[in-house]
Amino acid sequence: MLTTDFLASAGWPHLIENKALRKLVKALDPRYHLPSVGKVQRLLLPTLKNEIILSIKDRLRKAATRRVSIILDMWSYSRKSGFLAIIIHWLRENFEIDLASFLDLETTIYHGAEQIGEMVRKVLNLLGISLEEVLAATREDQFETKEGGRRRKC
Repeated sequence: MLTTDFLASAGWPHLIENKALRKLVKALDPRYHLPSVGKVQRLLLPTLKNEIILSIKDRLRKAATRRVSIILDMWSYSRKSGFLAIIIHWLRENFEIDLASFLDLETTIYHGAEQIGEMVRKVLNLLGISLEEVLAATREDQFETKEGGRRRKC
C-alpha cells in the first residue's frame, strides 16, 4: 500500500503499469499485487487529494494571520496552451513561512486572464480563502527556449 500511496501522492499513478516496478514489488513481497491504474485514479487519488486539502486547511487555521501571498507559475508547450501552478505562502504562528502548491495536470490553461483567474479562485475557495485575504499575487517570469528548457527573462 505504501507504494501505491507514494505513486498517487506524487501524481504518477501510470507508473503502476511499469514492468520494472511490478518486478521490484514482486521481489519485495510476492503476495502483494499492485492495483490497476484505473483503480488508483478512481479511488486513491480523490481520497488523497481530500486528505491533503484538509491538512492544508488545518495548517492555515494555525497561521499567524489570515493573509496569504500567491505565486502563479505558468509554462507551456505551445503559444496557446500550458499549465498553471499556484503556490500559496503564509506565516505560521512562529513567523516561519509555510506554503502549499497546486498543479492540476488535467487542466489546460489557454493563457487567458479569465481562465487563470477562475483557476485561482477555485483553489482559494477550496481552501476557504477569500480574495480580500490575498495580500500579494505575483508570477514567475520565465519563457521557453527552442531547446525546450526554461530561462528567466532579464
